Amino acid sequence: MEGRINLERDEAALMDMFMRGKTDLQTGDLIITDDNLDEEDRRFNRYEVQLKYNEGRYTALYLISKQICANNEATEKNVLLAMKTSIRPYSANITLRMKRELRILLELKKKNCPYCPIVLDSGRVGDLPFIVMNLLDRNLEKLREQTAVFKPATAYYLAHEALSAIAFLHGLKYVHRDIKLTNICIGAGAMMTHVYLIDYGDTVKQGKKIRYGTPDGYTLPYWSLDAHRRAPARERGDIESWFYVLVDLLAPGALPWNKMVNEKQMESEKAQFWEGKRAMPDSPYVFALFDLIRRMGNSFDHQLARRMTREAIDHHVKGPLVLEWAPGNRVNLGPLSGRRVVGTSLKNASSKKVAKTLTSLDSTKKTYADDDSPRRAEPRTAYGTVDRSRDMGEASVEADGPRRRTVTDDKPRPIKQTVSVEATAIGEGAAPRPQKVPPKRPQQGKQVVKPKQQPRQQQRRPQQQQQQRRRTQQARDNSRNRRRN
Repeated sequence: MEGRINLERDEAALMDMFMRGKTDLQTGDLIITDDNLDEEDRRFNRYEVQLKYNEGRYTALYLISKQICANNEATEKNVLLAMKTSIRPYSANITLRMKRELRILLELKKKNCPYCPIVLDSGRVGDLPFIVMNLLDRNLEKLREQTAVFKPATAYYLAHEALSAIAFLHGLKYVHRDIKLTNICIGAGAMMTHVYLIDYGDTVKQGKKIRYGTPDGYTLPYWSLDAHRRAPARERGDIESWFYVLVDLLAPGALPWNKMVNEKQMESEKAQFWEGKRAMPDSPYVFALFDLIRRMGNSFDHQLARRMTREAIDHHVKGPLVLEWAPGNRVNLGPLSGRRVVGTSLKNASSKKVAKTLTSLDSTKKTYADDDSPRRAEPRTAYGTVDRSRDMGEASVEADGPRRRTVTDDKPRPIKQTVSVEATAIGEGAAPRPQKVPPKRPQQGKQVVKPKQQPRQQQRRPQQQQQQRRRTQQARDNSRNRRRN
């Protein structure tokens, strides 16, 4: 008959093995997590596959819906969820990655992390592990394909939120090791102004040296030098990758190694990039962040870097921020208190001059960390970030002059007194500073005679001298009376 194929036993077993190895879930497949198999009192929890959304090197992502049956009445929740499964069964490497990601996501959930997906369920289906999470929207790579080019304010906003997610992860002593555009997503629906960090399969504790996954075309351009050298995990690797993401968001294709495919050549280009021998977007905020990252040691000042990106947002937009993919939703950033970290005099300076005259960030960091003056509590911004500002000296930079130091400690400085009041910058209504009167110099040819210093007995006050004279006169009168008697 047409449409039928006669298979031998071995051929059928081979076909069954192939289908099990493929393990591709189809639309309408059911993933049963709980079922009592009692027809009289049926109770079950299961998921139904609605669509295969995406597939990567190790895992596949499906859109599913949840069905619940209680008291023989089946109901389906009108909410779509995301299910992440492995694409190869019996793979120890992928299973280890899934277990590692599940453990980290559960720990982040306990810490109420607002920058990661929420784990709702987990288990195995068809010899494959799976994780059920809340549904997110597109990643930044797909978002940029649909939006063409982001505005500078949008690019700095995305970088600011991604850095907040990385800082939260580093606070738990974890290193992500796979920061890139495809691992940064926006929220779905009303949460589309929020940014989330996903894919924790390569995440390890700081100092651990676990084998990196094989990079692909979306991963290799954002790899840090530590990843190229297979060095132990540390914060610097994530911060380097985050800076590459920022540069790529501001100027797509600006990374010098963007079109390279050889890993050794990329590593050499990145090493020269951090030596300052490669071009980057002409922005004072980019140069300030570059200088901060290059100076970092074992730890990174996330708070100072977030303040720099926040200042960049305020520099490019006034008022609420309107994102390209959410024109109906406005992000109210709120006021930014305190003095600026990146000086306003950098605004019109060229990149060559900015690179030479960047103010020292070490002193700014010391001021930022050591200032213990009382602050009023600031309200949380609309996108879930608290800007804890500090009073830092403004980084004023001259066009062609040397670097200037900012005041970094709380020691009182002596007030410089000038001879002329007009030459002193005095605000309106302020009292003039005291003038320093220089001593008169002796004229040439004349001898200056210093007055003789009187003895201490003669340096008495008039009242004391008068009392002394009275006592002397009384003593004389007494002696005269005794003689008469």
